[in-house]
Amino acid sequence: MGSGLGLDGQPKDGTEDPIEFCLSPRETDEVLLVSAAIRDVTERKRAVAEIAAAEALFRGAFEGSPIGMALIDLDGRFTKVNEALCAITGHASRQLEGLSADAITHHDDVQLEREALVGIQAGGPPPHATDRRHIRAPH
Repeated sequence: MGSGLGLDGQPKDGTEDPIEFCLSPRETDEVLLVSAAIRDVTERKRAVAEIAAAEALFRGAFEGSPIGMALIDLDGRFTKVNEALCAITGHASRQLEGLSADAITHHDDVQLEREALVGIQAGGPPPHATDRRHIRAPH
């Protein structure tokens, strides 16, 4: 059983819980009433903080990885690339982002890239690792 609230509306044990407090006017013929909805948002705030921490961890691993990495949308276009991939391909991130992965894939390997993407779009298991050739930017 909880400790209850003190006269000041605070928990007697001194803890604070985040709440969402919404007031809505309700008019009647005689008086103006206000409806209050109060929700405990502790779990929502905790979930948001956990997502932010996971995103920061991913961002650090992605950006700091010595392995070339990219996020590719379902159309096969680079949405984000890391510096290691830029070093490997010789392209700047601004050149790669928005570009189709096909544009830097060796023409003999384009079909492998497309088949992998179709498999992912179909909800199949992720493709196993394969060797593919990419075309390096001219110096």
